[in-house]
Amino acid sequence: MSLLKKLTIAASIAGLAACGADDDSDAYVRILHASPDAQAVDVYVNGELQLSDVAFQDGTGYLKLSDGNANIELRLAGTDTVAASYAASLNSNAYYAAIAVNQASDLEITVLDETDVVTDGDIDLRVLHAAPAASSTDVDVFVSQPDAELGATPQVNALSYLSNQLIEGVQDGSYQVRLTADGSSDVIYDSGSLSVTDDAIVVAVNSAKGRSPVSLLVWAGPAATAIQDNTAELRIVHAIDTQDIDVYIEGELYAPLEDMSYTQDSGYVVFPAGSLPISITAADAALEDAPSGLSTSLELARGESYTLVASGSSDDFANAIRIFLTDQREASQAGSADIRLINASVATDVNSADVYIYESADSSQEAYETTGMSQGDDTDYITLAPDTYDIHIVASGSGKAGPAVVPGLTNQTVAAGDVNSIVIVGKTTPVALKLSSDKRAD
Repeated sequence: MSLLKKLTIAASIAGLAACGADDDSDAYVRILHASPDAQAVDVYVNGELQLSDVAFQDGTGYLKLSDGNANIELRLAGTDTVAASYAASLNSNAYYAAIAVNQASDLEITVLDETDVVTDGDIDLRVLHAAPAASSTDVDVFVSQPDAELGATPQVNALSYLSNQLIEGVQDGSYQVRLTADGSSDVIYDSGSLSVTDDAIVVAVNSAKGRSPVSLLVWAGPAATAIQDNTAELRIVHAIDTQDIDVYIEGELYAPLEDMSYTQDSGYVVFPAGSLPISITAADAALEDAPSGLSTSLELARGESYTLVASGSSDDFANAIRIFLTDQREASQAGSADIRLINASVATDVNSADVYIYESADSSQEAYETTGMSQGDDTDYITLAPDTYDIHIVASGSGKAGPAVVPGLTNQTVAAGDVNSIVIVGKTTPVALKLSSDKRAD
C-alpha cells in the first residue's frame, strides 16, 4: 500500500529482511538515528543493551522483543547517560519503527506502527519530515517519473515538521522525489532517479553538504541509505595575474563568467551532479585555445561542493594549471572554526613554502605547521579554536623566525562556525586572496 520497498541509486539497497512471526508473543522494533547534532547512542530496551554506537543516519533491522510494555532508551554511546526515552506498549506480532528526532538539546523518540505496511503485500512509502533546518517550513512532496515536469499536485501536501504521511500502492519502477516549500514550485531537494522495489520509510533530515538544507534517508531493510540532493556546487577562482578569462561549460561560453577578472571569485554555482566539461581560456579566445591544464571534465558528486582555481601566469598562460578541491560547507566540530590555505602562486618566494599558524598574542602557542607547500598544494581544512591567529608563510627552510613572504595574514580572527579558504596568488609578489565564505548560509 505505500510506495517503495526499496530505493537505490545505481545499485539496489538491500530489501527488508522479513522477520517471520514465529512466536505470537514477539514484537519487532527497528531503530533510526535522525538527529543531526546528537552523538552516537546505545539502544537499551528494559535496561538491556540491544545495539551499540548507532550514529546519525544509521538505521537498523528489526529487533525481536517480547510484547507488552517496553522502555526504549537511547544512551550516549559508552555511557549510562540517557539522551531520550520512550515508554512503548508493543503488540504481539506487530512491527514498529523508533526514530530519534530533533536537535540533541531536545532529542526525542517518535514511534511509528508499521504493521500494516509490512504485512499488506503492497509497496508503501512513508514520508517523515525530520529536518530541523526546515522545521518552520511545511513541505510538499512530489513523486514522479524521472525528469518529468514537477506537476501541480504533490503526492504529499504541506507536511509539517515531525509529521508523516503514507503513500500507498506504488508500482515497481524508477521515480524522482522532489521537495518544495508548501505551495511553491521552487525545488529545494531533488533525489534524481530512484529505483523503487520495496517498502521504505523516507526521512527528510538535515544535510551538511551542498546547496540543499535537507537530504533523504531511505530506510528499507536492515540499513538506511543517505541520498544527497542531485546537484553539486562549483566555485571558480581566477588566479592568473592580469589576464581576464572566459569560462566554457559543456562547450559553450558561460555568460555569467565571461571576462572574469584577476582574483575574481564566482561564488558557488549550482550544476547537475555528474560529468561537467569545463574549459578556461584567455578572454575572447576560442575554445580550442584553452590550455590542457584548464580543459577537463569534472566529476561532480551529488550533494558536494567544490572549488576550481585557475592558477598560473599571464606570461605562460599555456602552462596554467587547475586546482580542484572538495569543499566543506559546515565547521567540522561544534564550537570550532576551519580554515584552508591554497597555494596558487607562481612566485619564487612561495615555491615550497613553509606555513606556521599560531596565536597572535603568544607565538609559542602553535596551532599548525607544514613545510614544502608549492603551487597546486593545499593544507586541507585546519580546525582551530576561536581566537586571533597569525598565519606566517616563509620561504622554504627559513623557519618560524623567517620573514613573511605573504603579507596581510596577521591578526586573523576566527569565530566558532567559520569555514574559510585563503588562496595565495601572484606572479612576483604573492598576496593572500580571501574567498567568499565556504560556510553555507543559514
